[in-house]
Amino acid sequence: MDNFKNTSFWFDTLDENIQARTPLQAHIEVDVAIIGAGYTGLWTAYYLKKQQPKLSIAIVESQTSGFGASGRNCGWLMAGMAGEAKYLSELPEHERQAGYKLLFGIIDEVAKVTDDEGIQCDLNRGGAVYAAARYPEQIKNMQGTLKHFLKKTTAGWTRTNWQIKFACAMATAVFSPPTAPPSTQPN
Repeated sequence: MDNFKNTSFWFDTLDENIQARTPLQAHIEVDVAIIGAGYTGLWTAYYLKKQQPKLSIAIVESQTSGFGASGRNCGWLMAGMAGEAKYLSELPEHERQAGYKLLFGIIDEVAKVTDDEGIQCDLNRGGAVYAAARYPEQIKNMQGTLKHFLKKTTAGWTRTNWQIKFACAMATAVFSPPTAPPSTQPN
């Protein structure tokens, strides 16, 4: 692809024309080869270099960094992961809390790296809304989500972090003011 305009909002707002790098022309040997220059690939390379600066690392991307899903997500960051309650529920309490601490420290870590590396990305902790508005069973699921979030109070969160903002027969939403609160936030 010669021009990445009309690929995503981010490419469209750049002043310069993004061009893919020249494809590999020869066999190379590296300690670590990473396929894909999205968030996962770039963060993996970043932390490998932080841990082992002498590693030789190659990131191989079929288009250009940010071409795929990582460049089409509106710059949205959120702590946690899909299915976290399911994955963490079977763990002993101390391991479950460590899991939540790790998941909800994600945005703190991104903020630290952007500060450390001088990355200008307009990071904003705007909060998150978990909404249900179409079917009664969605409201029941949302109530379960709120109960799940309220269990996180022992992970450094208070009940004020999670709020039902509105509820009626067919709509409800749970709002978390800081999507991931700074770890220094008092309880």
